[in-house]
Amino acid sequence: MYETIEIEKVERSCPACEEYSKKHSTNPPRIAVMACEGACSKGEVARLAANMVAHRLAREETVRICLGGAFTKDTGQRDLVRRANKTIAIEGCFISCSSRICTRSGRNRG
Repeated sequence: MYETIEIEKVERSCPACEEYSKKHSTNPPRIAVMACEGACSKGEVARLAANMVAHRLAREETVRICLGGAFTKDTGQRDLVRRANKTIAIEGCFISCSSRICTRSGRNRG
């Protein structure tokens, strides 16, 4: 069973995400790291963990993905996910938004 929502299409995109995506799009495919960050404190832990993996521990092997930017709009963030060899979804709670989105989009390969 699936749930579908309609999201208004916008022309805008996040300049910071696009700059990051462009910078990393010329490199060989990497591991995409994303987090469902939710509003609770567990979401904050997921965000910090994803940033730690992508920006400190495995900087050369990973790219940090904005979940909203990658899956609500066809931008550079989505392209980084498409090119990734694997994805890592770090969840903020038991609802597992990142994993469910990756599975449904065909990106849960790793």
